[in-house]
Amino acid sequence: MTRTPTHRLRTVAVALTVALLAAPAVSGTAEAAPVDPCALLPRPLLPGLAAAPTTPAAPAQATAPRDTAPNDTAPDDGAPNDTAPDDGADEGHPAAPAPTTVPAVPPPGTTPDGAQRAAAASPLPAAPRSAAASPSVAPPARPSVAPAAPRPGTPARAVPAPVVPPVEEPAPRSPIPPGVPGLTSPLPVACHPGHDRPYFGKADWLWGAIPPNPVLDAASAGMVAGLASGDHIANIGDFGVTLRGPDGITAATPRFPVTFSETGNWGPDPFAGRLMPIPPGTPIAPGSDGHLAVADPLTNSVYNLWMAKDGGKSWTAGWGSITPLDGDGRETNGSSTGAGIARFAAVVRESEIAAGEIPHALFFSTNMAKPGEFRYPATKTDGSNDDGMPNPIPEGARVQLDPSLDVDALPNLTPAEKTVAKALQTYGAYCGDNGGARMAFLFEYAPGGSAYAANGLTGSFASLENIPFDKLRVLASWDGRAAG
Repeated sequence: MTRTPTHRLRTVAVALTVALLAAPAVSGTAEAAPVDPCALLPRPLLPGLAAAPTTPAAPAQATAPRDTAPNDTAPDDGAPNDTAPDDGADEGHPAAPAPTTVPAVPPPGTTPDGAQRAAAASPLPAAPRSAAASPSVAPPARPSVAPAAPRPGTPARAVPAPVVPPVEEPAPRSPIPPGVPGLTSPLPVACHPGHDRPYFGKADWLWGAIPPNPVLDAASAGMVAGLASGDHIANIGDFGVTLRGPDGITAATPRFPVTFSETGNWGPDPFAGRLMPIPPGTPIAPGSDGHLAVADPLTNSVYNLWMAKDGGKSWTAGWGSITPLDGDGRETNGSSTGAGIARFAAVVRESEIAAGEIPHALFFSTNMAKPGEFRYPATKTDGSNDDGMPNPIPEGARVQLDPSLDVDALPNLTPAEKTVAKALQTYGAYCGDNGGARMAFLFEYAPGGSAYAANGLTGSFASLENIPFDKLRVLASWDGRAAG
């Protein structure tokens, strides 16, 4: 067939039209980008591709870091190795502090080296390259053929509706921020509203309840077998702790210099010449530990003393520390306990026994404290395992009484024992010092008070033997997560 000029012009016009329709839009022009009709349809999720979140991720909680401190042995502090008394009194002698480093937790959305997780931020694959940028040649488009009209008298066939693939629901977002070492499963937040933090407001280890189903230490059973044997006492007398403040400490409170006998042996003066507020007539327990702790709201400081003695115009002590009143209750400059936990923290108050509720974790000394190892919140250790137990417990380790026990149904418990047992279920207790008993819990020294006796605590070393200590368990870390 011979092609006329008209045929040639028509062919060129058609080719130009097809080329213009197929050409990609040039960025920067006023024309709107063509709409991809496939983008208007729900797409099934591709394998290995996460759905876009429908709600923003919850920010990481500003809590205290979890313990990842190295198990370094505290340096030899030259402390006298006195023999623990048979009466179970607390005889923890502080050791020189050991440096503790806690690695920073990467913020959510970053890898440990700080690189952004781009894949997680982009729920869809990258758009394909345009035809112009691709070296491959696109196949020619098929000519569209209009469907033939139905014959008269023939019923039209129904056109099936397009099948739209189902849309998968987005996967639930984990409440635990990424980058937390040692995490094995999400732990729900356990809180008890209505309790304020009158001191050490940043001490989550002290005020925070133990979450459900915490991860247990691999050696928990062996440590509990040792802790369950021996004496279990409340140090309310000779080795009790004298506590003062923050209420009642004012500008009119007398302030005294304190001289430390261990200055030079264990480090420089931990008070650095600062004066300590001590109300007139402050009693000190007659035992050798002589613990005194005063919270001063005027200087936002807690003064902690070990072996405190009133010298009239000045005071003396073996060792001590100053910690911020609004801090985390951990001693980093000087110390008043073997584990470096401030003496003002975790002590059972007489008022708490009277109220029948202890809203914080407890502190106990033991004669099976493990040498050379400590955990957060401890900053060091003076552990010596005086009784030579096969499974000693590290200082800083947190124990919990089985929370499934019905404490009110347990036989023979005094009101004070019930109060202590319920606190052990909710908040637990920390091993914090060497001592002469298997477990000696630290209580406020309150001579002349009646709440202890009224609730079944009598004598200088009040018995707690009705509490089922064989139902304890040792957590892998303070916050219930796996040790990192």
